[in-house]
Amino acid sequence: MSNGSSFGEIFIKEFVVGFGFLSGVFVNIGVDPENLVIETILKSLAQINPNMVYFEALFAILGAVFLILTIWGAYTMGGGIGLIAVFLAFLGGVFITTQFGWILLIVAVLIGLFIGELN
Repeated sequence: MSNGSSFGEIFIKEFVVGFGFLSGVFVNIGVDPENLVIETILKSLAQINPNMVYFEALFAILGAVFLILTIWGAYTMGGGIGLIAVFLAFLGGVFITTQFGWILLIVAVLIGLFIGELN
């Protein structure tokens, strides 16, 4: 937190917006950027090594590990309330084209700020 950002601001940027909201937006538009990156890497690696079974398994495992670590990070920084904020932000992203989505996002950000006040 040496850049002057408060705990709540960091939590909101990293988890509420960066993980929850953007993931929901990607679900809404039907794009999985992680999958696109993995497919691009696998196509490049296929030119070097046609036997891609191990690489595909590795990327599948890494994707699951990164998801678990991100959820764990959100829980570690924000506790159960933090996970609720991330989930509300995710739903806000999914429903971003509606007023309900914006309300969920605002509530998630306010919860994130509240978490910052607790820590």
